[in-house]
Amino acid sequence: MSKNCSEIEARGRNGWFRAASIDVFMLGELLEDPPKVCVSVYSRQKGEFPPIYFKGPREGMARVFSDLLEAIKKIELGDGSIEIKIQEGRL
Repeated sequence: MSKNCSEIEARGRNGWFRAASIDVFMLGELLEDPPKVCVSVYSRQKGEFPPIYFKGPREGMARVFSDLLEAIKKIELGDGSIEIKIQEGRL
């Protein structure tokens, strides 16, 4: 998906890194029922498994990332943070 995300910093299992690529894909129906959407955030040292990985049903993933986008739009510098609560079983 995004190959121009080097301004994004993330913290993975080995500490802080700059995102080099973000991949979005769907696992096939034979592997998952219902099919799952996956979002992988990689550093330049692309290994077997990404440091940041999201997986969930399409509707749940769309809802969570939509909530994140709305929070990003609402937040203003110096106003603190906005908490997004994900209720158990909501995905």
